[in-house]
Amino acid sequence: MLEFIRSHFQFFGGISLIFGLVFTFCFYKAGLGLSFPVFVTAACGLLILSMRKLSLPVKRFTLFLCAVSILLACTTVFTANGVMQFLTVCAVLLLLDLSLIHQTAKDGLSSCFELLLRIIKLPFGVISAIGFPFADCFRAAGHSRLFRNETLRSVLFGLIAAVPILIVLLSLLSGADMVFSSVTGRLLDVVFSSDPFFILLMILSGFVLCYAILCAAAGMSPGGRVTDVLFPAVPVSHTDTGTAERIPQKEQTGKSGSKTAGNPVFSATILFCITLVYLVFCVIQILYLFAGGLFALPEGLTYSEYARTGFFELLFVACINFAILLFCLNEAETGRLQCALLLVMSGCTFIMIASAAYRMCLYVESYRLTLLRLLVLFFLGVLALLMAGGTAAVLHRRFPLFFYCVSVISVSFLLLCAVRPDTVIARYNIETEQTPSDADISYLLTLSADAAPYVLPFLAFVETEADYEYAVESYEQEILSGSESRGIRDFNYSIWNAARGILADEPSD
Repeated sequence: MLEFIRSHFQFFGGISLIFGLVFTFCFYKAGLGLSFPVFVTAACGLLILSMRKLSLPVKRFTLFLCAVSILLACTTVFTANGVMQFLTVCAVLLLLDLSLIHQTAKDGLSSCFELLLRIIKLPFGVISAIGFPFADCFRAAGHSRLFRNETLRSVLFGLIAAVPILIVLLSLLSGADMVFSSVTGRLLDVVFSSDPFFILLMILSGFVLCYAILCAAAGMSPGGRVTDVLFPAVPVSHTDTGTAERIPQKEQTGKSGSKTAGNPVFSATILFCITLVYLVFCVIQILYLFAGGLFALPEGLTYSEYARTGFFELLFVACINFAILLFCLNEAETGRLQCALLLVMSGCTFIMIASAAYRMCLYVESYRLTLLRLLVLFFLGVLALLMAGGTAAVLHRRFPLFFYCVSVISVSFLLLCAVRPDTVIARYNIETEQTPSDADISYLLTLSADAAPYVLPFLAFVETEADYEYAVESYEQEILSGSESRGIRDFNYSIWNAARGILADEPSD
């Protein structure tokens, strides 16, 4: 009997789903009232339908138990005593369990002790069978013609695989942009609000409970064993026997002989979910950031605060996008839809890079340039060039992406070393701040000898406190000592040039 129920999941699963829907309709945000006799009547009707599917004639005593259960349920409408209502509910549930156990027992073989023993064992059997609804549901879906469709299967697995990726990306993008965080927060509140969540939870609970009770009762019937519930054998439907053998090998593994994960539809589904999130983010960047705060920002958020946060998160997301691009280009087969999604994702990545660079520039404008901020801007520029090469590789698969990336990184780093970052930092900070603060002076004096030709002349015309005059002298002395201690083998032009400038500015005796 248990194997029959599990091999006919479509019918008994449908019965269980109806039970879950009725349970939710009757008891969601509702106490005991007219809904309770309606629920008990529906449960008795579903029990009779299940017995007819099992070819078990409905026994007279079962009908008597169902009638008493319905009448008892009706009494809860006419009393307001909480204790009596609780006892009535317990009695109804006990009678329904007894009717199910009696219905699955053979005539003349059900002693009083045997029936009581089955009533006691039924809850444990339900707990043991709690996984049957999920296992049988997946098995039935696998045997269905719709699920055997390669495209649909790839889309489904792609949506499942996209969930953890989207969680990471949404967390990063929400930290990068407060407006996007506000939009996603409201959307998640709607999707995961209490009402839809608890409704689905109640339907699922009713479905699982009903199916597990049917399986447990069948496993403890005289023709079944409790071990059938605890250690079930995999049921095979008589209508699906040999289905797996009849499926061609190409249909099981994909047209190209690869698994689902290698199917272009699988990766295209993931890219579609990611690109959809990116498009929303980029629209927000265009309307709120690049438009100079044209639209109203969330309450309590100023444009300067909005613009000066999130560049590190965007930098990390851009790196993830470049890795995704490389992974997709590594696939042997790339369809037109996948290429189109990659191009859209690349375009969104360029907007993210521009957003991160713009935010960093605004930050530098307020808090001056440092080595870390300069390196961030440098890396954003390199990443934009690498994404341009990746985009070219999407359009032309023969594009030498590896050699292009190596060349871009090598030449870019060569230029960074040639311009000497400390020199760039000193020139920018000096040109943008004529009256430096104590923090500005302290940072300038931490720069290497590369910045000395710009830092020392600037500080000579700035009124500084005695502490900073001593710091300037220490800075000069450190450079002079470094120059004097070096010979021809460890000659350094930057230190030599800085020391020469210091000596030239010293007054002659």
